[in-house]
Amino acid sequence: MTEIRADFLMNNRAIAPGVTIKWVDSSTAMSPDAAAAKAMPAGASVNVSLSAAALEITALLRRTATSNASAAEGFDPLMEDLHQQLSTHGKEAQALQELPKGQTQQRIALSLQASNYLLTSLYDGEKLHDTAASNNPFRALDRLSLSHIAFDASGSFTSIERQVAFLDLTARDIDFRNQTFDLPDPLNGNDFKAPWNTLASYLRDAQMASGMSEGERTWRGWMPAHELHAHAQSVLDRQGIDKVDFPAYSNLKSSSDAVLTAVIDKEGVSTWINIPIEKLIAQGLYLGLIESAADQTSTD
Repeated sequence: MTEIRADFLMNNRAIAPGVTIKWVDSSTAMSPDAAAAKAMPAGASVNVSLSAAALEITALLRRTATSNASAAEGFDPLMEDLHQQLSTHGKEAQALQELPKGQTQQRIALSLQASNYLLTSLYDGEKLHDTAASNNPFRALDRLSLSHIAFDASGSFTSIERQVAFLDLTARDIDFRNQTFDLPDPLNGNDFKAPWNTLASYLRDAQMASGMSEGERTWRGWMPAHELHAHAQSVLDRQGIDKVDFPAYSNLKSSSDAVLTAVIDKEGVSTWINIPIEKLIAQGLYLGLIESAADQTSTD
């Protein structure tokens, strides 16, 4: 039986720190619907002009620490249950009936789009909602935002949206690990005792850990990013090397003062993005509106 994309990502979701193998995705090719949905590579950014008439601010949520250590409890069973439902029942999966809090038309459209994307791009199926697009609504977000959504404990996002965010960050992690797997060794030369693989794993994992919510890091059982950085530095110190060039994780974290915002373009495609508060104010969207939306979300 040919593996689907979701199988591959679920099978490789709990990668332990220090692992230095390369992953090969043997899942099925994307369907026409899925190919159309993949309008932008993971980690790419969206150019947004808030003054453009084609865009509409549909939701404002502060990126608060709703993803805490307690969010790790029950996360694995949730992901397993969702995967089983979608693999077995497809469009008839019960989880696809869930709607988000604050059921405005725009917010519902975002959740329907996430369902369509999940079915077409990850489960090799057909879209469920004809009136909604099939693009990944989280494609423009940084890894840390995806982690906050996947491990959100507030109920602001549906289970399907959390699954989409988690599988998206899993795919990005695998791409980053594969990117760093074949790097040339800057340490050894003729000295094959220098621990390049160890150093590379610390440098790679430190970046990834810095883009994890507290809930995700607890779930994975990873040490904090600064401790991984310290281990990498100790390897460099023992080798008498100041630093080495190492690839950066694309779109790892956004500005700490950004708000999670949903926009919809003139084609009806919805996208979550992070926008600095200063930019919102400059465009006439005052901080009071942002705080009001955040307060309403936190009290729901």
